Amino acid sequence: MPTSRMKVVLLATDLEARSKPALRMATQLAKSLGARLVVVHVVELPATLKRWSTAAARTDAAVYSRLLKGQTDAARATLEELVREAGSEPEDVRCIAKAGWVAETISEVANKVNADLIVVGRGRGGKLGRNSERIVRMEGRAVLVAPVKAPSELWAPIPGRASRPQLRSSHRARTGAKPAGGRVAK
Repeated sequence: MPTSRMKVVLLATDLEARSKPALRMATQLAKSLGARLVVVHVVELPATLKRWSTAAARTDAAVYSRLLKGQTDAARATLEELVREAGSEPEDVRCIAKAGWVAETISEVANKVNADLIVVGRGRGGKLGRNSERIVRMEGRAVLVAPVKAPSELWAPIPGRASRPQLRSSHRARTGAKPAGGRVAK
């Protein structure tokens, strides 16, 4: 009986710090499965471009596309650096940066590289982000939503600055404000 194995793991990333756990997970999965890792970042187009249809607007879009090339080149360099930080060499990982509408472009890339699994991170506050949700809904393949650290760990204090709880308590002390829900801490 033939066994099927995953050959391509696709990580979709927004290059934010909160997406690093997804990169680590995708890297580990690809290594343990003997699969190729493809990392993609999409430079999102503004919604107004969807409505551009006249010749003049297409000219403006051509100018904008030259600007996007600079953004995609910078994103590709950032992807390669993140891959190095995750313990892989960029030569071993295919890094793709494209301009487009996020979920649709990730789906195109998944089809092009014949991804067996798409790994996505979570959005702000550990919630499933808008684009991650769209990918889960539109893809006919496995999508893994990587866990993130607890929100308190995502907002680690910057050295020399107060943490969020410290800021809240000092604000309450200065203003006499009550904690959320009207409870007073004792």
